[in-house]
Amino acid sequence: MPQLMAHLVANFPNPDGFAKALDTILSFNVSYLEIQLPFSHPVADGPVIHQANQVALSFSTDLEAILSQAYQAKQRLQSSTQLILMSYLTPLVNYGLSTVANLLQKYGFLGLIVPDLAIFTSEHQQLVQLTQSHHLQWIPVISSLTTAKRIQQIKAFLLPEQLIYATLRVGQTGKQTLLEVEEVKQRLTFLKTEFPHNLICIGFGIKDKEQVKWLNQRGFVAVIGSQICKLLSIGHTENQIVEHLSNFLQNLGFSKLG
Repeated sequence: MPQLMAHLVANFPNPDGFAKALDTILSFNVSYLEIQLPFSHPVADGPVIHQANQVALSFSTDLEAILSQAYQAKQRLQSSTQLILMSYLTPLVNYGLSTVANLLQKYGFLGLIVPDLAIFTSEHQQLVQLTQSHHLQWIPVISSLTTAKRIQQIKAFLLPEQLIYATLRVGQTGKQTLLEVEEVKQRLTFLKTEFPHNLICIGFGIKDKEQVKWLNQRGFVAVIGSQICKLLSIGHTENQIVEHLSNFLQNLGFSKLG
C-alpha cells in the first residue's frame, strides 16, 4: 500500500460533503489523514486550499465537533488511518492549548501540525510540553529556508520515529513540484541525513501516482492536499465526491475496506 498523508479542510465543500470525503478516505485506510481547522489567513496555503478555508468558514469550525466526527467515522469504519490536526496558531490559542491537547488525546489523534508556530516562543514551549504529556506528536514543518541552526534546534524536541512535515520548495501549497530535478534530490538526501530516525512526510505540489510512488520508493510519505481539494469542488454532489475521491485513491494503489 502507498504511504500517503491525505489532507482535508474541515467542512469543505460543506458539512455533508466533508462527511462523505472523510468516510471515503478512512474507508481506503490511507496511512494518515490531516484535517485542517479552517482559518481566515492560511498563509502557507496556495489558492486552492485558501479558497477551501474561506468556504469552510461559513460553516461550523467548532474544534471538538470536528475531532469527534473524525474519531466516530474512524471507529465506525474500523479504519487504521492515523488522524492529525493541522491548524494555524491563532485558533489554537483562542481555544486554549491545554484544551486542544486534551481534545486531541480524547479523540485518538496522533498529533498536530502548526505551520506558523515559531520555536522557542512561549506557545511552542507550552505545546511541546502538552503534546509530550498527552502522548501526542508535535509535527514540525521543515521548509527549504530552514537554517542548519534551526534544524538542530528542532531535532532537540523530536522523538525517534515521529513524523516530520517537510516542504520541497519555497512558496505555498498547490504549485506543481518536479521531483526529478537535482535540487529536489539533494534536498531529500539532506533530509534523510539530518533525520535518519524520523518518518518524513513530503508536501507541496504532489499530485499523482508516479510522484507518490517515487517518494515512497525513497522512504518518504507523500502528502496530497490541493489535488484532493480540487476533487471536492463546490457544486459536486455527495455521490460525485465519493466517486471522484474513490477513483483517485484507487488510482494511487489503495483498496477499499471490505
